[in-house]
Amino acid sequence: TKDIQEDENGEYQIINLADVQDGELALDRLKRYTISNNAKVSAYEVQENDIIITARGELTKICCIPDIGKKVLLSQNFYGMRLKNNYYSPKIIKMYLESPVGQYMLAKKKSGTAIPLLSVNDLKTILLPDIEDKKQREAIFYMEMKMKELEERRKQLAWEEKEMKLDAWRRMGIDGFFKIIEEK
Repeated sequence: TKDIQEDENGEYQIINLADVQDGELALDRLKRYTISNNAKVSAYEVQENDIIITARGELTKICCIPDIGKKVLLSQNFYGMRLKNNYYSPKIIKMYLESPVGQYMLAKKKSGTAIPLLSVNDLKTILLPDIEDKKQREAIFYMEMKMKELEERRKQLAWEEKEMKLDAWRRMGIDGFFKIIEEK
């Protein structure tokens, strides 16, 4: 709205759909805004370990908020969940909601034909499995370890792809027409 304007010096950053990629919040992509009306921004401010989930659409994005140390708000595209106790880890809730069982539960709750909508009340009624603390920690450790391994493999494959292309261009005889500038 006219009361919420993008401003590189704005006090608030707002999480939009594009800012959540592969279950992670891209903090470097968050845009700053100035909010000039008397909106109750505290109701939309996220904290570390909050879980956010898309409110509408076929694609469900879920993310655990990392330690951000800034004033970051949810856009109208997300619901935020803050756990009342420490029984569940936010990461376990995220992992569960991303699982086939969790996706089924979410899809079953969505309503609407043009744009599926998940209501807050529907979200509150999703049943969670009883997972003991030790199993939660094991699952999180396993997932984080495997994700780090996959990220290293992705980097290695990206490097191999770049080298393969450079070699192919050399074989074509066109490598003298350009210079590769490395990102830092």
